[in-house]
Amino acid sequence: MARVPSPAAAHIGERIRVAREGVRMTHDQLAAATGIDSANIRSYESGRAMPKSC
Repeated sequence: MARVPSPAAAHIGERIRVAREGVRMTHDQLAAATGIDSANIRSYESGRAMPKSC
C-alpha cells in the first residue's frame, strides 16, 4: 500500500526541498553534510516520512 503524505509531512518536505535547492545541493551532498541517509532525505521531501525532532 502506497503511503499518502500528510499535510504536515508534505509541508516540511517542501521546505527541505526549497532550502536544499536554494543552496544548489544534491540529495547526496545534503546527506554528506548532515549525516542523514539520502534515501531518508528523499522520503522527507516527498512527504512519505517525517524527520524526528531533536
